Amino acid sequence: VGTVIKCVKTGKEVKLGARDFRFRPNGAFEPVSGPSQFGRVRDNDGNWFGVQNAHPLWHYVLDDRYLGRNPEVPAPDPRKMLRGSQPEVFAASKAQKRFHGFDHVGRYTSACGISIYRDNILFPQIAGELNAFTCEPFSNLVQRHVLTADGVSFSAKRAADGQHDFFASEDRWCRPVMSRTAPDGSLWVVDIYRYMIEHPQWLPPTGKKQLKPNYYSGQGKGRIYRVTKIGGEHPWRPAASDSSNGIARDLAAREVFRGG
Repeated sequence: VGTVIKCVKTGKEVKLGARDFRFRPNGAFEPVSGPSQFGRVRDNDGNWFGVQNAHPLWHYVLDDRYLGRNPEVPAPDPRKMLRGSQPEVFAASKAQKRFHGFDHVGRYTSACGISIYRDNILFPQIAGELNAFTCEPFSNLVQRHVLTADGVSFSAKRAADGQHDFFASEDRWCRPVMSRTAPDGSLWVVDIYRYMIEHPQWLPPTGKKQLKPNYYSGQGKGRIYRVTKIGGEHPWRPAASDSSNGIARDLAAREVFRGG
């Protein structure tokens, strides 16, 4: 049967299957190409991107509304994987003990919190090029990708950020799980700060026993890092539709929609 959601306002039921969905304040909602596991974001041109533990970034090339035109035709995968499965990461911290997936050391296993940088403060806005970020909390880092226009989609590679990734901590408690462009042009990185990132449910008996004293170590803690360029941030002003910052433009559009 698959996943079914029901709008309590209209009573309408929608079969989602393996898709995401969007909704309007008036209660209307519809399926969209998906799913994404831990984050779904867009660029300034309306391209949408997703992520999953082992896949740091993909592009939704096909919109669901096109795939639904002929329900008799098996729909292809709407996604294009931009970095493949489990590419390398370049940590500053020591490799942590693994209780399974021993061949995954130094690779993505907890990809999440993706973002597209939507300003020109940290990086120049070059036509056909994007800077994207994926958090990898198990390895205490955030990796930057450079996306280049390639037909109707993109090609991507790890940015040349040196020996370690763009954001890489030596502290095993540092667990970045989300990144976002801020209205001032900086990049915010959310760190939930935990001794362990694994959920006990997925650990083998040996792992559960060894890590049990630290199941909740760090609960109630957390921090936000602000990555900026000295002297390069925008002066604060109310959301403006003419800003070079995509988030500021989104906020301005929201005010227009609300009639404010």
